[in-house]
Amino acid sequence: MKIYRLLALSFLSLFMALSGCGGSSDSQDTNGSKSLAPTVQTSLGAFQGLKRSYPLPNASDGSFSDSASYSVYEYRGIPYAQALTAEDRWRLAKPATSLGSKVFKAYEFGAACPQQARFDITEASFNEDCLTLNIAKPVRSDNAEKLPVVIWIPGGGFLGGSSNLYRLDKLAHEGQIIVVSINYRVGALGFMPHPSIVEGWNGNFGLEDQRLAMQWIKDNIESFGGDQTKITLAGESAGAASICLHLLSKTKTNELFQQAALLSYNCLYEWPTLASALTESNIALSGGRTPVYQRMANELGCSAYTGDLQLSCMRKKSIPDIVLAQGEVNKAVPLFPFAPVIDSGVNGTIPLADFSVASLKANIHAIPMLYGGAKDELRLYIAYDMIADPSVNTSSIPSALRDFELLLYYSLDSYPPSGGWSPDKFTTIINEYFGDGPLALTDLDPWCRTTPLLLVLITALF
Repeated sequence: MKIYRLLALSFLSLFMALSGCGGSSDSQDTNGSKSLAPTVQTSLGAFQGLKRSYPLPNASDGSFSDSASYSVYEYRGIPYAQALTAEDRWRLAKPATSLGSKVFKAYEFGAACPQQARFDITEASFNEDCLTLNIAKPVRSDNAEKLPVVIWIPGGGFLGGSSNLYRLDKLAHEGQIIVVSINYRVGALGFMPHPSIVEGWNGNFGLEDQRLAMQWIKDNIESFGGDQTKITLAGESAGAASICLHLLSKTKTNELFQQAALLSYNCLYEWPTLASALTESNIALSGGRTPVYQRMANELGCSAYTGDLQLSCMRKKSIPDIVLAQGEVNKAVPLFPFAPVIDSGVNGTIPLADFSVASLKANIHAIPMLYGGAKDELRLYIAYDMIADPSVNTSSIPSALRDFELLLYYSLDSYPPSGGWSPDKFTTIINEYFGDGPLALTDLDPWCRTTPLLLVLITALF
């Protein structure tokens, strides 16, 4: 239980640190100094990182001290897969190969996977070669003891986000643990199933990227001083959703991690089956329920083709064109246009037939879990609920929720019903997430009966 105590104490400081982070490595190095870290020799080759020192804030006013600091070793931008090209789109990534005799300079973050800028937080990226990870470890005088490891999976609605948004130093230092953050493909390149793909991982390329990263970490983390038998998989939002799905795929992941920590996600959300995703899209504002692969083909000028020819046409398009097209699809299908799918086949990424209690119990990777939320997340959930039912009027929402940028971003009062939005629906939404409503504790039975579960609310809601 020691790792749970460390995580509970450290996650709050991590999320507080996020508010000052931008989408580039420079924003994470403010007020810090750098020097060379020890070179780490792995089975794939040698990695040279940087020792970064960060000033400690004064408890009285939050200003930074010139005399007190802490240091961590950081190894950034390590490739865990071979470089991706246009021909690798909608295919499994290949494991990284040996570096040979050269030393890899792991000084800066790798590029985010292709995506649009969103919410003034994430930066646009058009770099297809993006499957990298970052490692932070505390500077210690005694390196004899292997340290517990936390793998951080970024969120971003499966449309955006990357590892360079998150500071690892504070969590590594305060928890005296090794923290690894990873990139994975998002949007159409990460989560778009297509009927011409016959393999079981169809539509779950991003999840398969994560598992490839997890395997790299298991194989190499002991070279960095980590303990491969004490790996905790952690994430928030889409990162937490990914963890839920890894937990429901025990035959695929049971040797990759031993504990899980999830923030801001409901593991009972029923993702579509592969068959249904190939037939219709999620809730759409326009264009009916046309499946997302067909919407992408329409946007990219590939709709005249079908099957392999259609996918080949899309592989020939530029990354900026693909990113722009997925942005247009997102406007028409605002709620998880690109997201994981389940597949009952034994070779599927998530081998679930459905979300019945029997299926969940048969597939759960039963390990200890830390399960909770983060400050202000209810605002995001309500926005998502209103996206799912756009015929609402935000005028009756309490000001604490109404005066929030995300609500304005989605223009959620574009389709007001007669008489406005019922206060009863607002109450139902709150109860759905925080008890006394449609979601009863008995619904957690498949998880609670098979998995040691600790529920935590990281900070106050408002």
